[in-house]
Amino acid sequence: MMNNNETTSEDKVNKPDWSGYSILIVEDDFFNFKLLEGWVEMMNANVIRAEGGQEAVDICFKNNDVSIVLMDLQLPGMNGYEATRIIKKTRPDLPVIVVTANAIEEEKIKSEEAGCDGFITKPINIKQLTTTVSKLLPRA
Repeated sequence: MMNNNETTSEDKVNKPDWSGYSILIVEDDFFNFKLLEGWVEMMNANVIRAEGGQEAVDICFKNNDVSIVLMDLQLPGMNGYEATRIIKKTRPDLPVIVVTANAIEEEKIKSEEAGCDGFITKPINIKQLTTTVSKLLPRA
């Protein structure tokens, strides 16, 4: 039986290296943020955190190093839909992936209408999230 610190050769082969990328995690729940942060750091990417939609907008406007956004929908103040709409107006090529507990089709449609490039439901499937982020990260 493997403990949490061990990896198999399959894990090592499938783990991408995102060195040089900065991933903005927009998540107000500390536990969910720490889960995503640990995953992003395992891929060698830089983590930036926003706890609300307005903070995410401000970071994206001020920091051109943000490579991709992982966006919760239910946020204090400005929600994830509105934040995405605003971000996409000035940075249309910045990928935004929704990461939400709302697994209903209506939420996915609303996310797409807001300009989101991907939709992942909680509990998070790390393989699905890794594949989605890898496809959407800008190529150097």
